[in-house]
Amino acid sequence: LALSSKANMDYGIGLPLYFLTKPLRNYTVLPVYSSGLSREDHLRFGKYLRKIINHTNQRIAVICSCNLSHRLSKEAAAGFSAAGKNFDQTIIDSLQNKQIEKIIGLDEDIIKEADTCGYYPILIILGLLAQTNFEPKLLAYQNVLGIGYLTAQLIV
Repeated sequence: LALSSKANMDYGIGLPLYFLTKPLRNYTVLPVYSSGLSREDHLRFGKYLRKIINHTNQRIAVICSCNLSHRLSKEAAAGFSAAGKNFDQTIIDSLQNKQIEKIIGLDEDIIKEADTCGYYPILIILGLLAQTNFEPKLLAYQNVLGIGYLTAQLIV
């Protein structure tokens, strides 16, 4: 775990904030990144965030910005793997059907073969949403240059 007070942000945080905060004037941003820790640790961290959020009367938006598979086509930098499409479709279907355990229990080989950077950030969100009645709204999915991009709202 590393804490930082750097004022700069990467594109994974900067791009969503650029579009989502244009009409806002006073807001606070707390960037949170996934780590090399276990699935259980990421889920536990999400649950801890929910406890903190539940103890405030402020409006809070939690944004998970990440890619799905990086291996959806031959054009992808990592090349093609059928596991990429399998991974992306499993995430999409499982979110739509609120099958959280299916995402949590994904086979480690599929995750590695899909070359995804989004699995652990998604686990943080799933921990945050655990035992809540969220409503999934999938807005878009794109395969651009072999990388899967999903846009969804998980509304509590």
